[in-house]
Amino acid sequence: MLVEEGRTRVIAPRSDSVKRPLVSLVRRFAPVLALLGFIYPLACPSPLRGQSPTSPAPCSSPAPTTDENEEPTGEKVLPKVVIDSVVFDGPISLPNSVREQLVAELKQHKFNVSVNWLAEIQEVAIEGAWRDEGFFKVVTSAQAQIVSDDSVEQHVSVIVHADEGIQYRLKNLRFRKAPDYFGGDDVIRSDDARYLESGELAFPPEELRRLVPLSNGELFSTKQIREGLDALGRLYHSHGYINFVATPVTEVDDSDGTISLTLELDEGKQFRLRKTEVQGLNPQSESALKWPMHPGDIFNNELFEDFFTDNKDILPAGASPRNAELIKNEKYGTVDIRFVFPTCTGMEAAAR
Repeated sequence: MLVEEGRTRVIAPRSDSVKRPLVSLVRRFAPVLALLGFIYPLACPSPLRGQSPTSPAPCSSPAPTTDENEEPTGEKVLPKVVIDSVVFDGPISLPNSVREQLVAELKQHKFNVSVNWLAEIQEVAIEGAWRDEGFFKVVTSAQAQIVSDDSVEQHVSVIVHADEGIQYRLKNLRFRKAPDYFGGDDVIRSDDARYLESGELAFPPEELRRLVPLSNGELFSTKQIREGLDALGRLYHSHGYINFVATPVTEVDDSDGTISLTLELDEGKQFRLRKTEVQGLNPQSESALKWPMHPGDIFNNELFEDFFTDNKDILPAGASPRNAELIKNEKYGTVDIRFVFPTCTGMEAAAR
């Protein structure tokens, strides 16, 4: 973080290579993403990253236990935390509707005593509510007071204190190719006509800008930025850019309460489908499959996911993208899809 005369610039770390695993990306960008309040699907590996299919579920059900508070392993289940009330310590500017929604959501969930549940809701749900309303630098603290406790549930009251800070608005939003690709710091503005001639990005900035539902001058809502990041990911993944990563870079100006946001786009290579392989289906079922993509087509993640819907009457019950492995060839920009389905006796027939 750089601080200069009332202006704060938060810069996301940059990768030294475009061939980076998803897990390393999450670890590398975690501090910045946490500061921004962005909960982006980077934290959940998807088949787009060459995920190996999970092992088929066993055919038999786990043996029942005699104690409802005992796991199948024989270990006792710890009590669940139930939030009975949420008290805000001191004056806050959060709209009543947002505050009521936050309290309702917290009271709906039960938390494991064994995990640091209080820090989790403080950093994600509580601070997220403020950041969605433009309080980008909010700092909160939370304490829990036990109301009642037994072997099943621990009822608590949560006391929240918030130092809200300045409420920020979006000053402007820009896009630029990740420095790994063009070797400079030039920012491509959505209104820069020179961009259309240089073809720096795979899509025009005007098209990318329409995917982020936050206009200049509006409250800087991390929720709307997250929605924009999701939309950008869907666009690129549906056009073969399966390594695409968008990294937010912010410049915060305390003097006028604005934030300039730049999205660094690491587009990666565009991939085409080379071949598909199916394991676990009989020849008759395999020949009846409907294929939305064929060898040579640009890989489209939406069509890849549609495959499971279009063939649900043929595939085993519960088949999903978890049953697929994408094998990428970075050098040639190709991807193979290997489908692995359970082979439990009678499962295929039951699915049909």
